[in-house]
Formats: sequence, structure tokens, C-alpha cells
Amino acid sequence: MSDLETNQIFENATQDRSAQQRAAVYSTRWQAALEMQGFTPLGLLKTRASRNLTRDQIESILEGDDAKMLIDVVENGDLTPIFLSPDGQTLAAIENFFGGPLVSLHTLLGNGVIIETTMRPVRRPAQVRSGAGLQGFLVRAAMSGRSRWPRENRPQAGFFIELMEEHNLTALLARHRQRQAEIRQQYTNAAVYPLSDLAGAVILPLRSERIGAHRARQQARINRGMMLGMILIILLTVVFMRPIAQFFASLGNLGMAAPLFIALAVSFLALGLMAFVSALLAKLTPGPALQSAAELHQQAAAALQSVQVELPDFEKDETAAG
Repeated sequence: MSDLETNQIFENATQDRSAQQRAAVYSTRWQAALEMQGFTPLGLLKTRASRNLTRDQIESILEGDDAKMLIDVVENGDLTPIFLSPDGQTLAAIENFFGGPLVSLHTLLGNGVIIETTMRPVRRPAQVRSGAGLQGFLVRAAMSGRSRWPRENRPQAGFFIELMEEHNLTALLARHRQRQAEIRQQYTNAAVYPLSDLAGAVILPLRSERIGAHRARQQARINRGMMLGMILIILLTVVFMRPIAQFFASLGNLGMAAPLFIALAVSFLALGLMAFVSALLAKLTPGPALQSAAELHQQAAAALQSVQVELPDFEKDETAAG
């Protein structure tokens, strides 16, 4: 994926009254709390995936409020109100997630490092349709346990994310400031890059997507290497199987079955070792390389589109008259 490619469509929905009404349903409480802390509204970001599930696919897996929420996001876009801190150094986003809305704080450093502190989601989607078959079973298994945030903490790529258990805005702000000071000490050119437009909110998902794409490519290379290693281990086992079989054959009937158990044990050990090493290398894999904040902001601005809003008839008449 190049610097200008993305699988997401970002739109400025600030002037879209319908989008404002939809966002107000879940954002009012946190908006009031942010404004009490001195944050000012910056705009409304609308995000849509270029490739997405259909309504029928969603309804075949989920039901209830979880299905309704996901269908709304797929058909109408994911709406995120964005706010700017009093000092101009931090963006706050009210993100609607399974289990309820939450606040996410973002700060961008001049060298391209991103610091995010977010309230941990209450849960992952839980209302899996009982008759969803194998697909439903796999979805239910993937969604079990503690919730995970879509963006991943990748310090080696300059992407620092922390999820806070407590849904308390004052505590979240204090922790974000603390982390910001700690992380800035690790870098040169670590001045905060001021963000004063909606394009600043696009930087986070855009950079996260590119880090994920980079990791997927690296993971594929690692997996290919590990697969070759596993094949080599199995071939060596086959080569040495005959002398091993001859040795155990001398031990009687029980010994004759031993080579089979050895082959199975080697295969399982190879699979386990492959999974462990693959996961370890994936965590240690660096990159992608940092880009300056100015570059990231320019790319985000280029990716941000304006929503075409259809004016009511009476406003059209007034505009024409003017």
C-alpha cells in the first residue's frame, strides 16, 4: 500500500444535518464533558470502508442492537465528532463502539509519532445469531473474551496506544498528558505538531491502516520462511525414519509403532514452534518508517472529502433569491 492508497473513505460531514442528528444520539454526554474541559468542536468525521459487508451478511451473523449498529455504519458511514483541546495539542474523538460510545485522545509529534489514549471498549459484539452455523461459531469464538481495540499498539512504528479501564474523562486527560511527556523524552524533534482542522483526525486511522498493511506483508514473509523450515524438519524426519524404525523394530511390536508417534510428535512440535516464532517475529518487526507530521497531515488532507449535502427546498429558494 502506497502513501496515498487507502481502503477507507473519509468525509467531512460537519455541515450534514442528518449526520449531525445521528451522531448526537450517542455523543451528547461526552461532548458536554469535553466542553467542560475546554475542548471546542472541530467537526464531524464520516468514515466508510471501500469494501464492506452487506446487510444480508451482517444479519446472518449478528442480531439485536449489535446488528442494527453495524448495518447503520455500513450503510450510512461511521460518524466521529472531533474536538480540539484548549492548548491545540490534542484531538478528542467520540467513537461509537459495541457496548457504548467512548472518548479517544490523540497527539501528533513533529517526527510523525502518534500517541493515543483511549477508554477501553466495554465489549466486542456479543449478539451472534444462534442459527449462524459454522460462520456464527467462528464469529462467536473471535468475539469471546475481553474486547480489543481496532487499532494496535506498535511502538516500533511510532504508534503508541493505551486503553484505560476507567471511563473517566479527567483521568483519561491526566494519563494522556503523562504518556505524552514520557514518550516525547524518547525522541529528538519531539515537539507537538498543532492540529487545527478535521484532516488531523484522519491521520490516526490512515497511519493505523498503513501499519497494519505493512505488518501483514511482513507476517506473510515470516510465514513463508517458517513453512519452509517446517518442511525441512519433516524431510529430515523422513530421511532418518528408516534407521529409527529398524532400531525400534528390534524392540518388538510396541517398538514398531514408535516411529509413527515420533513423526507425529515432530510434526506437532514443528507447528507449535512455527506459531511461536512467527508471533514473536511479528511483534519485533519494525516499521513502516516514520513520516514527518507535515507529510502525514498533507496526505490526510488529500484523503478527506466533503459530503455533498442536499439542501431543503426552502433553503434552495433563499439561496437562489440571494
